[in-house]
Amino acid sequence: MSVNTGVTLSTQNQAITLRSANLILSGTAAVNAGSGNVTFIPSSAVSIGIGSGGGLLSISNAEVGAVTTTGTLIIGDPALASAVVVDDVAAGNKNITIATNSTINDSDDAGDAIATTGTLTLRSNGAIGALNGAQGLNTNVGTLSIASTGAGDATIANSAATLNLGNLTVGGNFSVTSAGPIADTGTLAITGTGAFTTNVANQSITLDNIANAFTGAVGFTTTGTGDATINNGNVALTLGTSSVGRNLFITAGNIAVDNISAGNSITMTSGGNITESGADVPADIAAGGVLSLTAVGTIGILANAIEANITGDLNVAPSGQIGG
Repeated sequence: MSVNTGVTLSTQNQAITLRSANLILSGTAAVNAGSGNVTFIPSSAVSIGIGSGGGLLSISNAEVGAVTTTGTLIIGDPALASAVVVDDVAAGNKNITIATNSTINDSDDAGDAIATTGTLTLRSNGAIGALNGAQGLNTNVGTLSIASTGAGDATIANSAATLNLGNLTVGGNFSVTSAGPIADTGTLAITGTGAFTTNVANQSITLDNIANAFTGAVGFTTTGTGDATINNGNVALTLGTSSVGRNLFITAGNIAVDNISAGNSITMTSGGNITESGADVPADIAAGGVLSLTAVGTIGILANAIEANITGDLNVAPSGQIGG
């Protein structure tokens, strides 16, 4: 399908859907849907290239820029197994959804695969960011949502000043690295492990939506004065290997920990028991400041005794037993 130069497809805030094996917006051709969504869909399950990414259906960065909508620009169809490769896309402030029944990847680890100050939503039945570079899918977005990955993993490296995680549903493992603070503005449902990292000093991680569902172990990495906070309500939580620059705050039901450290204080508040989840070497908990453990149940009992290496005070308040 080709839209000739000088032609604008427009609606009064109504959706526009273009289905084609090869979409071409020539020259000054444009699409304007007002507040309506604009959708580009391949006519069959062919590969999709966005920006400089290669695919049989190619949507260039200029064609992305030719779309005007305050709704969402949707590329792909979740019912079609169209592998998507995206790279070098500068989408301004558009809300972008990439949808496929296959995988979503970028071409390399150089630069941002996609940049927008709007919301990027990835809907996939396969892995995200699993190919073409160790960093995963390189993004520069303010808000990221993932609708589904089937049983696939999702690996994201984000370069924006702040990363808000909207609703996430990841069937495998989820790993995100951010240049700025990470916060959950939606609900996170991660079946595998969750790894949250800020790779610039003094940036915090805050996951305090008690509706979050973490099935696997969760780990944090920050440096400098970067704190990490997780509130899992009264649901059990396994905290895996973590290294936090300053303070670590954990609230959950039963809490199991293994090899966690913080430059200053560690505070755990449990609606059940606090135990260790792995071997006793190295120490399960290392705190540069105060270690505070509060539990309705027991702390470090029997085979699940906790080993701690702390510089500051130890505050322990179990309702049940303490010790191993």
